[in-house]
Amino acid sequence: MSTISAKRLLAGSCAIGVIMWTSAAAAQSAAPAPPAASTPAARAAQADTSRTQTRGGSKSDPYATAPTQQDTRAGSAAAVSEVVVTANSRADTLQNAPLAITAFTDERRNLLGISTGRDIANLTPSMSLQGEFLSVRGVGRFEEPGQGVDPGIAVHVDGVYTSSPAYLNSPDFLTDRIEVLRGPQSVFGRNSVGGTVNVYSKRPTTSLHGDLRTGYNSRETAFIDAAISGPITDALRYRLDYAGSDTQKGVMDNVGGPEKPGTGTTRLYGVQLEWDASKDINVWFHYQGFSENIRNPYGLQNGFGEPAGALASDYLTGTAANYTTAAFAGLVPNPQFGLTSNPSATDRRKISLDDVGFVRLPNDHTFTINASWDLKAATLKYVGGYNQYDFRQLTDADLTNRKFLTTPGGRQVPSEYTANTLQRKQWSSHQFILTSADDQRLRWVAGLYIYTERYKTDFDYRDPLSAAIGSPILTATPGATLAAPNPLRIFYAQQTNLRSDNQAIYGQVDYSVTPQINLTASLRENWDQRWGSAALTREVFDLNGFFGDFGQGQHGLDVTPGPAGQPGSAHLDFSDWTGKLGVEWHPDNSLTGYVSVAKGYKPGGFNLGSIVPVPTVQSEQLIDYEGGIKKTWGSTFLLDAAIYYYDYTDLQIPLTVGVPFVNPVTGVPGVRYQGTLTNAQKAHSFGVELESIWSPLEDLHFTFVYSYLDSKFDDFSTRSPGGLIHDPADATDHVNLNGNTLPQSPKNKFAVIPQYVAHLPSGKLSLSATYSWVDGQYTSIFNTARYLAPSHSNLDLRAVYQPENSHWTALAYARNVTDSNQYIYYGPGGITAGNAPLPQSFYRLAEPRTFGAELQYRF
Repeated sequence: MSTISAKRLLAGSCAIGVIMWTSAAAAQSAAPAPPAASTPAARAAQADTSRTQTRGGSKSDPYATAPTQQDTRAGSAAAVSEVVVTANSRADTLQNAPLAITAFTDERRNLLGISTGRDIANLTPSMSLQGEFLSVRGVGRFEEPGQGVDPGIAVHVDGVYTSSPAYLNSPDFLTDRIEVLRGPQSVFGRNSVGGTVNVYSKRPTTSLHGDLRTGYNSRETAFIDAAISGPITDALRYRLDYAGSDTQKGVMDNVGGPEKPGTGTTRLYGVQLEWDASKDINVWFHYQGFSENIRNPYGLQNGFGEPAGALASDYLTGTAANYTTAAFAGLVPNPQFGLTSNPSATDRRKISLDDVGFVRLPNDHTFTINASWDLKAATLKYVGGYNQYDFRQLTDADLTNRKFLTTPGGRQVPSEYTANTLQRKQWSSHQFILTSADDQRLRWVAGLYIYTERYKTDFDYRDPLSAAIGSPILTATPGATLAAPNPLRIFYAQQTNLRSDNQAIYGQVDYSVTPQINLTASLRENWDQRWGSAALTREVFDLNGFFGDFGQGQHGLDVTPGPAGQPGSAHLDFSDWTGKLGVEWHPDNSLTGYVSVAKGYKPGGFNLGSIVPVPTVQSEQLIDYEGGIKKTWGSTFLLDAAIYYYDYTDLQIPLTVGVPFVNPVTGVPGVRYQGTLTNAQKAHSFGVELESIWSPLEDLHFTFVYSYLDSKFDDFSTRSPGGLIHDPADATDHVNLNGNTLPQSPKNKFAVIPQYVAHLPSGKLSLSATYSWVDGQYTSIFNTARYLAPSHSNLDLRAVYQPENSHWTALAYARNVTDSNQYIYYGPGGITAGNAPLPQSFYRLAEPRTFGAELQYRF
């Protein structure tokens, strides 16, 4: 499981996010959008007015905060017909912003039950989210976090960058708005080759405001959320947050032991202060602490089975040949030997493990500061932040519920293997932004950005019942010299250290040629440095009953490579420019059109997860050609349509390659396959996206989302003469992968949301259904059935009742009504017998059918 996996429980696409266009409460029908202003400066002023009237303004960030009393009740009479976004460091209404963006406000999320990152991905064109792997239009990251490459999509929380998409799960209780920007992003925050997600917190209010929520669902999850906000003095405001949950029933059923995957507790505490130091200076401070202690939510990879029609057996049935060519690069006996009963083969939600393990996040702290100074002709803003956390995880690495296996010769061999992970990360960010006033024909933004990150990972496999590997020897001969003691009984261990420093300067100019035509030009210079080291600290064989005990029944064999075989370290420096040229057209108040060309860049990196010398890759380059239109017909119909083409070079791709290997016991030469990292020469992405809202009646609304994505490798072969690309799932080698689909690129996506507001004598009732369908998508560069996550659909139902003149709101919901298998991850198993793969697949599933109810109280 990846580094921030615990945070998932907490905290695409040229078409503008019309799903939020009628961000209305349940009692309010869709209101017509205010007329579009004729010039960008006037539109910005209109956006400022709209935001201030409906949600209040803030000097530290007038478009991302709500210092007046918030009212997010489903039956509220307050409706926001246009959502204001802060793309390109400047405010604009969603329908007027000349770029690809989708925004989800807290009101809309609460009304429709858009609660998780997967919900947002399902409702955003060309977007895919699988755990820590977030992709938009085929652009993402395909290497595990912390191994030395950046994600393709940046995430900013209150302006501070983080590499984890876990914050897409931030609940609407804590979050004012989530924006998803598609395409290369060069202005504000961290440079991003494929897009940016902006998450904005709810902030202090100018009058006393409280929010209390509690609920319970059929997964036996109970939660309590509470917040209070208000003034301390006329110039000083506060907000206090608490969110806690307890889960007694996870997403999987463990038939091999009493432990329940995914059960445990999470706790969050938040403190905010906002101070008007003067009429021109504002400072906002936010501290958030988070802790989690749960059983692994997915066992190990949430299952171990085969899709229908594949090979019948999921485990080895047991032969001496299979037994002596074991898992984990031959370090230990194959733990699946002789095991013929696998519950996952018939029920994807069943596993059989003797130790589910745990996920713990005990030391997660985030500090954020926003400060602004109104200089009249311009505004100077500082955005800074610091975050640190420790992540601990233990998983059942043998995927069984037994502690010993029996060899063909009758020997009892320990097989209770565990995988142990400890990760520590800290990062800080500083950004200075100078923005001109909006009421000018020529407007500009200039910024300076500095970011530093430190990341340390300790990972090992252990066989805690094997006394032999606790006292290993250096050679497999009688009387051999003892190696260093191994009290933790580790048979494979590795440590990695990563440091990243990033700096940038950027600027953007907007010029109104006429009241209907505006030109935009931006430019950014990036400097990126990266240091990494990987130490293969231990590699120990268990000889007992494996290759025979060779007279050394009390000892394992230490085969740790010498200095020449260590991965070592790497230091890389990169720099490049990015930017954008665009034209937007506003012939009347109901139509916006735009075309643009933009350059994206992702710095090179390395793979610290390999046990071969650290492989490095060069930077990625992307050119985005894009155009779109946004059209409204009064308050009845809205249509956003867009088209784009990406010219994408030097994609950073993890690969498996063959490494010469001599068996230390038998002396027989062979090949041991290990991971590396390379640049795929050339790829493209082409897409068409549509989003619309139709309101045939005052209280009846339909939201539609569709995207088509064609994302393929045009040229992908190894750069070494005669080199082959190895597929470990079926032990085949490929000359090239030309024509293969990029990972996490579903060709078709579709969603529809009908919503009806019923006016009852005692109050108002909102009824909604959210249906989404996502095409099958490959989770690897190899386009075979072993890597194809099947297509899936999801249906959620929600009823929200708001009594007249009441502070209470009651709601009931059903998620995944059809109880479909929705794959968070899908891929082949990693255990092999020699060079022959075993018929296994790993997968993670989203939550099963779940019913729940919730009460909300606000004052």
